[in-house]
Amino acid sequence: MKVRLSLAGLLAATTLTTAASADDFAITGVTAWPMTSAEPVRNATIIVRNDIVASVESDGSVPAGMTVYAAPGAVVTPGLFNSATQVGLVELSSDGSTRDMTSNWDGVSAGFDISYALNGNSTVVSLARSDGMTGALIYPGPSKKVPFAGQAAVVKLRDGADILDHSLAALVTYIGGNRWRSQADSRAAQWEALFGLLDHTREARGKDRRDQGKRGLQGSGRDRGAGGHGHFRGGPDKLDFEAIDAVLDKEVPLVIFTDRESDLREAIALKQQFDVSVVIVGAVQ
Repeated sequence: MKVRLSLAGLLAATTLTTAASADDFAITGVTAWPMTSAEPVRNATIIVRNDIVASVESDGSVPAGMTVYAAPGAVVTPGLFNSATQVGLVELSSDGSTRDMTSNWDGVSAGFDISYALNGNSTVVSLARSDGMTGALIYPGPSKKVPFAGQAAVVKLRDGADILDHSLAALVTYIGGNRWRSQADSRAAQWEALFGLLDHTREARGKDRRDQGKRGLQGSGRDRGAGGHGHFRGGPDKLDFEAIDAVLDKEVPLVIFTDRESDLREAIALKQQFDVSVVIVGAVQ
């Protein structure tokens, strides 16, 4: 278990200063919640080696020479993971120059990768870190092109500007809520676009791979074109195709933001038809 431990309160406590390593230390006398049982470890000794928790034991011993932070009565938990947030993409919601969660580019929708805009220097990131958040799934808002908003990314709120852990963690779409008002104001049109594009991509990549097999070629079914760009033959843009392809291959889930009960049933039908991993966010009905 790798965690970010906030030591601000502990530094004021009694400290033994001889350290075996800058990344090795112990915390003693705390109530620890290691998330392995329904009960905490009381009067725990936590041993950290190379920034990784090595052990959590009640009344545990401390290796000789290790720095100790004595914090009787303090509570220590693993870092929190936010499963749906836009920390690092939005600084001030009222200032358009600090909002990087949506795309109005006609050339991409599923291929919209928000990881390029992550701002680890944002004060919002610092505030989230101080509140105990150590990781998060960052998601895009609705893009200009129906039906996909773009790709989510996983971040680690470590020190420094580089907080990206990995991109293309999920593909995101929105159904309902006036999110696509300019293009597809009806849920029927939104679902039709989503089902249709998944079906088109599945059929097109299968045909392309069969054609490659006839030519004795090896490949992924993508026509990269000169310089690594281009379009999938008969299908969506290359960037969009690769993101949809990852969903169809179950490499990443399809995240659907929706609330209405009828839309939840459509999401279940989509999962059954395409045999993909689906995550629903909202689902208030």
